[in-house]
Amino acid sequence: MSNLLQKRLLRKGTTLNVLLCGERGTGKHTFINNLCDATVFHQEAPTGFHLPDSASESGRLSYEKKEIYIQGGLSPVILKTVFVKGFRDSLDGSEVADQIVEYLENQFSMVLEEEIRINRNPKYEDNRVHVAIYFVRPTSRGLHQFDIECMRKIGSRCNLLPVISKGDSLTEAERRLNKELISNDIQRAGIKVFQFERDSGSGSEGGEGRGEVEEGSGVERTESSPFLDGDDNLVSDVSIELQRLQRMIPFCVMSSGGALGSPVESNAIEFPWGVARLNEAKGNELGELKSILLSTHTQELKDTTNENIYEKFRTEKLQPSF
Repeated sequence: MSNLLQKRLLRKGTTLNVLLCGERGTGKHTFINNLCDATVFHQEAPTGFHLPDSASESGRLSYEKKEIYIQGGLSPVILKTVFVKGFRDSLDGSEVADQIVEYLENQFSMVLEEEIRINRNPKYEDNRVHVAIYFVRPTSRGLHQFDIECMRKIGSRCNLLPVISKGDSLTEAERRLNKELISNDIQRAGIKVFQFERDSGSGSEGGEGRGEVEEGSGVERTESSPFLDGDDNLVSDVSIELQRLQRMIPFCVMSSGGALGSPVESNAIEFPWGVARLNEAKGNELGELKSILLSTHTQELKDTTNENIYEKFRTEKLQPSF
């Protein structure tokens, strides 16, 4: 690839499509504000009650979409966010999950239709979701059956990253308890989450970059492994880091809902006893999640979606039934 082409691709940037799920009040919009370090969504004054979304009345979910341009590092990221509206307002877990899976599969179907066209549209916009961030309330009782039902189905059609919201409302002991309980429920229910310890040299189920954490798993040194450079220490360091990220699931985040025009307010949460700076707050894993989404794993999330999740869907649709 020529240097000119490389520079052109860097200027163009990469697009990441993110689905945000979770009941009202779990801080999804605030999370995006802090993720982007910008006032993407303005805070609404609390009223003590809320009107149900249109989805509650029609029995169908709706989707709020927003495209955000993030300039940072060598290449910009175009973040396309999709918020699920009407989540848990009146529908049960199975209905919500089925409708979200329907949305995910519709994006796959549109790509498949474009692929089999004789004359393809060179400007076709690929809206396949690369990662679903599922916000869970910290109840200190693990996952609700509603969440288990939704996460199990969503994880079968999308890279899934569970997130504990409102981490600033928890003590350190409560954070550890909620992470442990939710992690145990995820494994017990067989929920597929994004697998950081991906064997990039395998196209089998084990190499999907998604699934339950297997004890002792790591980065294998295969011929196509991106970490194969003859340096055993580098491979070991990468494996240790990937295992650390895997153990973080579910991520616990703290987000500031203050006016993001001020650098101080945008990175801090005010309490009666003082101000907690997000970058320094113990137990806040927003920084790791930001790095995963916008830097270190951006391309891997896209590759896993295209090479494994979509390919599985494509095979199911094109394979003749007997």
